[in-house]
Amino acid sequence: MKAEFFWCLPAGFAAGMLGVFIFNRVPVAWLCDYDEKPSPELLGKRLSPAPDGVRLGILFSAVFLLLRLQYISSNAVFISLCAAAFFLVLAAVSDGKYSIIPDQCLPAVLVPAAVIYTLWLFGKADYYRSAASPFLGALAGGAMWLLIGLIGKAAYHKESIGLGDVKLFAALGFLCGFPEIIFVFVLTILISGIYFIILLLMHKVTGDQYMPMGPYICLACLFALAFRRQAATAVSWYFSLI
Repeated sequence: MKAEFFWCLPAGFAAGMLGVFIFNRVPVAWLCDYDEKPSPELLGKRLSPAPDGVRLGILFSAVFLLLRLQYISSNAVFISLCAAAFFLVLAAVSDGKYSIIPDQCLPAVLVPAAVIYTLWLFGKADYYRSAASPFLGALAGGAMWLLIGLIGKAAYHKESIGLGDVKLFAALGFLCGFPEIIFVFVLTILISGIYFIILLLMHKVTGDQYMPMGPYICLACLFALAFRRQAATAVSWYFSLI
């Protein structure tokens, strides 16, 4: 068993370097809006093995280790979640650097989720609460983020949430299920809100400045997956109070 945890470290760093390789080679069109002209930065090297690959390697190693601890009884679920986490992080990097979440990241997250759902249907994985859970999660995830976007547009009279964020959160709703996606949503708002307040206090941003949400969505979702049982307990406790 110790060997399984040991391999999370080299696997994480291998994933980090693979992430750099893939990110540098995806078509430029994936990282631009449909009518946007590619910037010179997109045409050059986007990430480097050091320090970007090393940072990603540290992140992936930690995520893989936490996922292994949470899903020690199911190799298939563990591998599927590692695959989903890999592409989720790449989506976050893309949004953080270029303010766009490639549409191609969505099926890359949904395919592992579909594998887990199939395993659950056949009794091979203890993951979802019910057969409707991933579908309700996708509906709730997309609806909550769309509502935030509409509120932001009404308040600031401009787009405050990208459509990519809405689609990504719907995909994560299918992956996490319902009501777990609510935990991801609340955690995303808390993390991004606290960070934005800190930036405001440091005069690094203005109150109406656009902030890519992909990195915060990614962080919240990875946390929820790595501590899924604890998050499920917290959500159940919250609903028991209502």
